[in-house]
Amino acid sequence: MLPTMTARKQHLLQLPIVVSEPVWLQAIYISDFLFAELSDRMNAVLDAAYRALLQEQDGCDTLPFDLWAYPASGQRELPVCVHLQLQIETLNGQPHLLRILLSEDRTNAA
Repeated sequence: MLPTMTARKQHLLQLPIVVSEPVWLQAIYISDFLFAELSDRMNAVLDAAYRALLQEQDGCDTLPFDLWAYPASGQRELPVCVHLQLQIETLNGQPHLLRILLSEDRTNAA
C-alpha cells in the first residue's frame, strides 16, 4: 500500500535537512575516500530518511529508521545496521528543519 501524501508531508519534504556529525562519521564518511562511494552513502541516508518520512503518521516528530552500510573503516566484508532517527524540529509551532541523528544521539538537537 502506498503511503498517503498529506499536506504536512508535502511541507516537510521542502524543509532543509541537517545530518549530525555522528551520522556523518558512521553512515556517510568512509576512510578510503572515494567520491562516488561517499555520494552513494549520502544518497542512501537521505533516501532512507525520505522513506521514513513517507511512512510517518501525521503528528510524529521523531521517526526511527535503519540503514545497512559498510563500516566507515572501509572494510567491505559485511555491512552493519546503523540505527537512525529523523527529527522534525519546530520553531514557533511550525516545522522548520529535519535533523538526522543516530538513534541514541539526542544531544545535537538544538
